Amino acid sequence: VAVRKQEIEDRLNSWIVFNEKNKELCAWLVQMENKVLQTADISIEEMIEKLQKDCMEEINLFSENKLQLKQMGDQLIKASNKTRAAEIDDKLNKINDRWQHLFDVIGS
Repeated sequence: VAVRKQEIEDRLNSWIVFNEKNKELCAWLVQMENKVLQTADISIEEMIEKLQKDCMEEINLFSENKLQLKQMGDQLIKASNKTRAAEIDDKLNKINDRWQHLFDVIGS
């Protein structure tokens, strides 16, 4: 009984951490998308320089957070029922879509 209770507590804690990391990454993506979109008013040369210095450093830093979130999500999917697993998978897919959108904006 105690082992099962501990397993449930561990999964609940993992779910809480996953949701927090998801919120953090989503907030950062909004901030980065806004930063990238603000550079649309400056010259291409200035924008490239700004992106190389500011944005890419942050993107590299947060790519590690994205990877950790994916790993946590994959672990939670394995340990969850179908409904919860679908919810986690949906969150991971949304992060991937927004991540790709960020690179699409940078590339345009």
